[in-house]
Amino acid sequence: MAGHARRDAIMLELSRRMLETFGADDDNEVQPTTLDYVCNWLENGKTLKSLASELDAKLHAEVSPAMLQRVLERKHGEDIVVQGFDAARTRASHQYAEDALAIVDAPADTQVEVSRAASRARSRQWLAEKYNARQFGSSKDVQVAINIGSLHLAALQAGKPLSQVLLPSIHASSIALVDDAQVIDTQ
Repeated sequence: MAGHARRDAIMLELSRRMLETFGADDDNEVQPTTLDYVCNWLENGKTLKSLASELDAKLHAEVSPAMLQRVLERKHGEDIVVQGFDAARTRASHQYAEDALAIVDAPADTQVEVSRAASRARSRQWLAEKYNARQFGSSKDVQVAINIGSLHLAALQAGKPLSQVLLPSIHASSIALVDDAQVIDTQ
């Protein structure tokens, strides 16, 4: 199959699968699309590569994940496809986390099986973190808020220079105060 014929065959097969999955509902104002089918596929923890592989076998023509994405972008628009894939993968993060738990909970008889299960679970955990960092990611940001006014007031109340309150481990000769609120390193 070449060019347009392959693209048309991919869209026809995606349409068939979409109807099989969602059904044809004439009463519904918003009809599902082939993009909805692919997003549903991704939400279930499957990959574009696995879908492309299934389409490849069904159509007896080479279908790559990149080609599948280009066909969808041509039909639905690049921004819509990218947003749809991102949202689907975010929703899929829960599936990846559950899959990782199931893999770890499955019995393993040998050290090789244990290592393989641990590696598979880590990869799914990593995917969950990458696709949904807000829920599954670990926070690496450290935020520090310093109120110079309160530190200055505390220094005045303690009868110490501001430099001793702000930088107790640095010798007073290495800093100079400017306007009682800025610390400047003079080294």
